[in-house]
Amino acid sequence: MTTQKAFSVEIPVSILKAASRFVADTKDCREYLRGIYLESTPDACFVVATDGHAMFAAKVPATNGAFGDGKAIIPATVGKLKVSRYTPGVAIVITPEGDGQNFTAATTEGTVGGRCISGFNKARPFIDWLRVIPSEVSGEVAQHDPELMMRCKNAAHDLGSRIGCISVGYNGNGAALVTLGSVDALAVAVVMPWREDAAVAPEWLLEATGKTGLVSVPNTARKAA
Repeated sequence: MTTQKAFSVEIPVSILKAASRFVADTKDCREYLRGIYLESTPDACFVVATDGHAMFAAKVPATNGAFGDGKAIIPATVGKLKVSRYTPGVAIVITPEGDGQNFTAATTEGTVGGRCISGFNKARPFIDWLRVIPSEVSGEVAQHDPELMMRCKNAAHDLGSRIGCISVGYNGNGAALVTLGSVDALAVAVVMPWREDAAVAPEWLLEATGKTGLVSVPNTARKAA
């Protein structure tokens, strides 16, 4: 059993909003994936969210004094708070209660609070997110779900990139590492690939153009699709 204790952090609104794009659907039976995970040390807080297909991870340095030391999963709704563009951050306080944790999230517009999604005396509070980060990227091009890449683009926009700039570290059949915003950004995403044969052109296009260098879609792949 992990001993719980109170701790506090301050997370930029932009990071919470970006993270909320990666949480699992409310119908997902894995409750611990339906929120935003906070892993805090005195020097920084890691903010992580995933639905099992793509994962968001960001590091927030403790710039205005030391953070507390602890872990919690807060509801994704905290990342969707209606705040003005001048709101710098959300001050989050986690307090243990019974076999779980409570939270309060304060902004210049007000304070919300409630129950954390998972108490950290449970057998499986969250995934081992550091193991999800690929140890290397090969550069081998892969197919990825456009919806997942759009999440990355929107998250980069949340984080301040005017055009939603992302940089994809392709990794073949392994997970791709996506930088959100500038190369020195504090946030990344990990996106799982579609494990399918590459398909560029159907047979009718090969016949019409005579450009045999194009890749034809195999019949088996076409039937499976």
